[in-house]
Amino acid sequence: MLKITVFIVLFAFGLFFTGCEVSPDATFRVSYIKYGDYYGYPPTDPEKYKYGEVAIAKYQGAIYKEGYTFKNWNTSPHGDSTPYKVGEEIIVNKDIFLYVIWTPDN
Repeated sequence: MLKITVFIVLFAFGLFFTGCEVSPDATFRVSYIKYGDYYGYPPTDPEKYKYGEVAIAKYQGAIYKEGYTFKNWNTSPHGDSTPYKVGEEIIVNKDIFLYVIWTPDN
């Protein structure tokens, strides 16, 4: 029984690391996601990026939220992950989803 368990664990471990290789032909996208209560539509990025290529974070586009000012983009809709300012470089190594982050007006 121990031999079978060890075999299964090693086999699964091997599959995990084999699946981590990125094909040289793989392409990825940077998507700006509409999340939350605001008006308009986020920008789009029609480009397909290869692993390691650089995308540039876009301007907020035609979106606005009354009583708030655009702050930046973030890989989390709650703003608790990687932030990107407009014009900042994004190293693309997977599909990236960016959410608008707002700051309240005073």
